[in-house]
Amino acid sequence: MIRAFKLAFLVNTQLACRLLFQLIIMTPKSLLRLPEARSSIDQMTENTEFQRVIPDSGPATDNASDVTKLLFCCGKIYYELAKERADKNLQANVAITRLEQVAAPML
Repeated sequence: MIRAFKLAFLVNTQLACRLLFQLIIMTPKSLLRLPEARSSIDQMTENTEFQRVIPDSGPATDNASDVTKLLFCCGKIYYELAKERADKNLQANVAITRLEQVAAPML
């Protein structure tokens, strides 16, 4: 889980599921306190949906020809990689794509 609105979608999916299965969430609690991981209320409205893949939204998106590396990750690792990328000033050369759900949901 990356952001609070994704947790809301996950719980709603769990409630709407016809099959009964346990919901197990394994995520470090440090993401709950991380300012970058906070969600605004408009990300949890009825007109939004869960994003399984979240592409990079930084300078690497604006000029894809400058990208030399594409990293796939999820969870807390994204924020660590983004911080390191900013510290080394590689925002234009390294793109980070977040994978939030790899398998299809059990509905």
